[in-house]
Amino acid sequence: MESAGEVSDVIPPSNESGPTNESGTTNQPDEWPDRVPVLCTPDRKVLLRAHRGSDVEALVQQCRDPEVIRWTTVPTPEGGYGADEARWFIFDYSAGSWNSGSAEVWAIDAVRSDGGARQYCGTIELRRLDEVAAEVAFVLHPQARGHGMMSAATDLVVDHAFASGYRVIRWKAMVGNWGSRRVAAKSGFQYEGLSRSQLEHHGELRDCWVASLCDSDARESRLWPRQPVLDADQLVLRPLRSADLPRIEQSLCDPALRRWMARFPVDQCDLDAMTLLVQAWEGWIIGNAAVFGVASADEAQVLLGVVALLGIEADSGRAEAGYWLHPDARGRGVGQIALDRLVRWCRQRPDISSLLVRTAEDNHAARRLAEVSGFELFGIQSGASRSGTERVGLAHYGLLTR
Repeated sequence: MESAGEVSDVIPPSNESGPTNESGTTNQPDEWPDRVPVLCTPDRKVLLRAHRGSDVEALVQQCRDPEVIRWTTVPTPEGGYGADEARWFIFDYSAGSWNSGSAEVWAIDAVRSDGGARQYCGTIELRRLDEVAAEVAFVLHPQARGHGMMSAATDLVVDHAFASGYRVIRWKAMVGNWGSRRVAAKSGFQYEGLSRSQLEHHGELRDCWVASLCDSDARESRLWPRQPVLDADQLVLRPLRSADLPRIEQSLCDPALRRWMARFPVDQCDLDAMTLLVQAWEGWIIGNAAVFGVASADEAQVLLGVVALLGIEADSGRAEAGYWLHPDARGRGVGQIALDRLVRWCRQRPDISSLLVRTAEDNHAARRLAEVSGFELFGIQSGASRSGTERVGLAHYGLLTR
């Protein structure tokens, strides 16, 4: 990561007050929008400026986007976010924040993926917490995503914050908002964990991820590698998605599957689905798990099941393979195709030399799948597993990948 002086240019705000601003009131020296410093990257591709009246239409488009509604606290009035809400945000919230010193709010100005002239692409805020700490928050227009704009904007704001005397910048996002977490990680924020029920979202308290960046920290990207997508005949092994939650919940509530997953309370399938999803994501980032959704290879990529590597030990080369299928995917050879593909992927990894499969002694379907995929039984551990409320034996299978 480049140093603060190399990342941004600052264009000082004008101290001259114009006759009136776009809200129709008289500008005073050192008030919004005159007090807003313009920040830009050295190549000037991304520029941060004060919001203006011409941003209203794009702001409405952004705040009506389903992903923005899902992951942010944007208002959702009856009839949807409209021009009145956008004008309030610009001329009341943004202007008021700057004038009171409670926050610094910029519009992100750049060329979107649809081409054309420079225009509004999103909003980024630096919210004052106290004399030494602030919080960064951001949202991007749907047509501006995927081009690194928000990472560049976050670097600009962090540089500005540290130059202004802040010692630590904090970040938070609802659990599952991976776009926001990737931006924070790329800008060097250190992930600190999960804070329960921290953010109110449309009437509900939601858990949040939290991270921070101190002025003494190395400005190095903490971004993790993307999980690969593996082709497997008519299937694909891909990272799990939030859109998979209904199918995961259906699977975990299936009595035939739940019989072998006794650690989950029967009446909490929805909570189990989210827990499984978050654990899968965290496992990949930490490096001790690789959980793949088994999906159809068509455009819909409907989730059919899960195959996973768990407890990856890079030093010893060991990992445990696990798998389960959605009820409507059973009896079609999906499990064998998926497990075989996972094993082939493991053979390409120098850090994995042996795989373990553990399943209940009387889970004949799971045992048969392991055997067909080349795993060899090396022992039965009496009473080490559960089938419903009964203790049953646990079958141990092994496979050398190198």
